[in-house]
Amino acid sequence: MKVTSSTVGVSGTLIAYADPDVVPKYSERVKMREMHDFRRSNLSNTSSKKRVEYDCNKKEFRQLNATYYSEGMGKGSVVMNVSDPGQWEEILPDTVTEKMWKFACKNQ
Repeated sequence: MKVTSSTVGVSGTLIAYADPDVVPKYSERVKMREMHDFRRSNLSNTSSKKRVEYDCNKKEFRQLNATYYSEGMGKGSVVMNVSDPGQWEEILPDTVTEKMWKFACKNQ
């Protein structure tokens, strides 16, 4: 499900999708699968599929794992895998991450 999009630079668009089946929360945290599709032109697209954990009360997030692809919409060859959870980061206002946090935490 498309959640949001944002202009990136002068010629790109980031479209963020989320799996509407958010993993049930434990305490104030929820986990969600996401796909980020970065479109620079009709011929040059890349994407990533991620699992992200959000802290609904503290307004923080961390990436649990991610796979980056050479083409849009999670297609093409795998460019990189990240399997180690990242550090907790503050969610900044008016960002794609804030919109994803709101989507993940809205029913929690």
